Amino acid sequence: MNKNELKQKPVDKKPVDKSPETNFLQVSPEGLKFNFKAEMKPKEKIWDLNPDLVQTAYDKIVVMWNKDQKSRNFIKHLIAGFLPYEPMYRMLNAGPDPLFCAITNLKLTGVGEIAKHYGELGVQRMFSSAHAMVIESENREETEEEKAANLAQQEKIAGMIKAMPREVQNVQIGVSSDSSTKYLMVETIQALLHFSTTLLMFGDDEMSFLLKKSQINKTQQNRENKITPSEVNKVAAAVTFGLKSNVSEKTYSALEKLKMQLEEEKE
Repeated sequence: MNKNELKQKPVDKKPVDKSPETNFLQVSPEGLKFNFKAEMKPKEKIWDLNPDLVQTAYDKIVVMWNKDQKSRNFIKHLIAGFLPYEPMYRMLNAGPDPLFCAITNLKLTGVGEIAKHYGELGVQRMFSSAHAMVIESENREETEEEKAANLAQQEKIAGMIKAMPREVQNVQIGVSSDSSTKYLMVETIQALLHFSTTLLMFGDDEMSFLLKKSQINKTQQNRENKITPSEVNKVAAAVTFGLKSNVSEKTYSALEKLKMQLEEEKE
């Protein structure tokens, strides 16, 4: 065999381990519909979740999941990176550069910034409450001077609220992740949680594989002897799709035959 023939001879390459291939199948939008406004209690305190924002995020997630493979992969990336939700990853301060939620595209803020603005507002409201308590305890009506002063105080409070950044007014708290360069708002994470849970209830293998893979990765974050991404895929696939997903047809048949022999010997 000469050198030219040697060069032309095909070389057997070791197959690269991949996660199980999934066909792009849309999920019925009707089956995924959910009314957060009806199911969640209305926002009463500043730290409560806003049902309107959860609904906005959820509806966009459903559209992106069904749009194309690229959009679906992006949603899968966010689910793997941000679930399960860790409150410790809420931002304290957003910093000088504007940050936006990767799903709703709303500007984000931090817990510290919200506390600062509402803390100043709380002092002004305290003055108004104290004034009302004095009038009530003295069992008398306000004087014209007191009414004017109280009205000025209320206008000051309204002005402070109006001057707040919109992301502070709406308490759009940003959340980061060690596994992503993106940011989400707390309401978006709530929407992702509901979405992934719903698909699991539908028996969606793609979502089941994704969450199991994410769980395996998170459980070994602090381990010294981590398994490789290829091995993570194999374990997640075995749990989700069964042993057959990780072995050749020939090996699987041999295992099935051995299993039958063992069962016959037991009998």
